[in-house]
Amino acid sequence: MMKKEQWIEKVVDSAKGTNTLEPSDSVYAKIQERIHAVKEYTFTKSQFIGIAAAILILISVNIVLVARSNSTNKTTEAQTLVNQFDSSTSDNLYTL
Repeated sequence: MMKKEQWIEKVVDSAKGTNTLEPSDSVYAKIQERIHAVKEYTFTKSQFIGIAAAILILISVNIVLVARSNSTNKTTEAQTLVNQFDSSTSDNLYTL
């Protein structure tokens, strides 16, 4: 482990005497301009149509699922009422 640590120290010490390079003003200005440039993304017509179709499909599927869920609930409620009515109409008039 000592050799590895010595090697690391040697590498770090070798970098101490170096000077940092700075770009010229024109290069620095170009770099800053590119960093701060706002890129506007525009959709092509086919991308827009594809996104609209996907949204339409999702909305349609949701509507169908909600409609099925509501019809299932109505059927269940109706069946429960029928069952209650059938059980309440018996030959014995004195039972609740």
